[in-house]
Amino acid sequence: MTSSTRSLGNGDSLKLHQHMVDRLKRSGHIRNSRLEEAYRAVPRHLFLPAAPLEEIYRNQPIVIKNEKEEIISTSTQPGTMAISLALLQVKPGQRVLEIGTGSGYNAALLAHLVGESGQVVTIDLDENLVQNARKNLAEAGFERVEVVCADGSFGCPTSAPFDRIISTAAVTDIFPAWQEQLHSEGQLLLPFSLGGPQILVAFQAIDSYFVSSSVFVCDYMSLSGDNSRFEQVWQLGSQPGLNLIAEESLDIDADTIYNWLNEPSHDYPTSVEVTIEEIMQGLRYWLALQGKGWCILNAKDDIARSNIVPELYQANSQNYVSITMGRVGRESLSVLMRHTNKSASYQDSFELGIRNFGFDQTLAIELVNQIEAWDKAGRPLVRGLRVRAFKNEDDRAFDPHALILERHWNRFLLDHPSFQIIS
Repeated sequence: MTSSTRSLGNGDSLKLHQHMVDRLKRSGHIRNSRLEEAYRAVPRHLFLPAAPLEEIYRNQPIVIKNEKEEIISTSTQPGTMAISLALLQVKPGQRVLEIGTGSGYNAALLAHLVGESGQVVTIDLDENLVQNARKNLAEAGFERVEVVCADGSFGCPTSAPFDRIISTAAVTDIFPAWQEQLHSEGQLLLPFSLGGPQILVAFQAIDSYFVSSSVFVCDYMSLSGDNSRFEQVWQLGSQPGLNLIAEESLDIDADTIYNWLNEPSHDYPTSVEVTIEEIMQGLRYWLALQGKGWCILNAKDDIARSNIVPELYQANSQNYVSITMGRVGRESLSVLMRHTNKSASYQDSFELGIRNFGFDQTLAIELVNQIEAWDKAGRPLVRGLRVRAFKNEDDRAFDPHALILERHWNRFLLDHPSFQIIS
């Protein structure tokens, strides 16, 4: 690596940096020597000059831009970044396109992995982020990284083709430009939104379609740009702090939902004991794939303390944020709740329940049945999921045993060896 022209910091920063890498090795996030070498060679604090060192070298995301309390961009937590880089299988001399520049830290790690003979192009729509990342990369000794300000959904045709394309923001489809600019045997890595929860998918290009080689749990911000299609956030009530996140296509009246939340509700036990870890690694995907209307309901600080939202888990945040998830429709909102052991930790079990808001009980009963079906199926995890992506006009895009997701440019087929997805 080219030596940095910015100060590497004092002994504390160097020690914190190396200790972070040691922890990522012990936790299994870093599993090969090339990735370890890159992490040890590229200090994260060079790309986050405004953040405290102790926070920078924890395995946590760092907000790098927000506007009016809305987070615009973050630096992904180093452990998640390491998993992504390992899945991408970057080799020396390759050409890599990164969608979503952020602070430039991930681009620097990529540049270290491809070496002097390779090339990294990183693209972001936010001009301020691009300027800061370009400065960070130059001062950290990575001037050779090409930083482009543009809509990432169009890729970078002037620098194509690429051996690897990685998106650091969640998408609901594979954009045509990415397919056109990827080598015929290239690899694509992206956080893919299932209309609610996301999966990190490593796609291999095979015979003009894509098939997943690995699938992991993830939670990324959505890609910005005119061609992006994402979930929508509804503020519930007149005061900020109570939000519903759901599919953009849903016909939802925020005032009606807010009224439901302030009216008597009805709880349904499931007799299924779970942990938050099992919900996040498996159950939420099972439920989200069974029908439309998957949603996340969250409340912040004083609104959260009022218990208007039945807390399933708390966000990893400086603020107190209570979160649950479920399904919303025209007549009701049904969400998961802790029916017993409400103080259980992430790995402690509790009986899962459903709280129904609104007059119709259909969604609640469906959720109870689907949770019991997940339990009987052996509690499958998302890692066993297979994802195939075909262009919409491709006649091969059919499988009677798979769930088919119709998107704008592609048809995605999802199947799992442990269960048959109900379409």
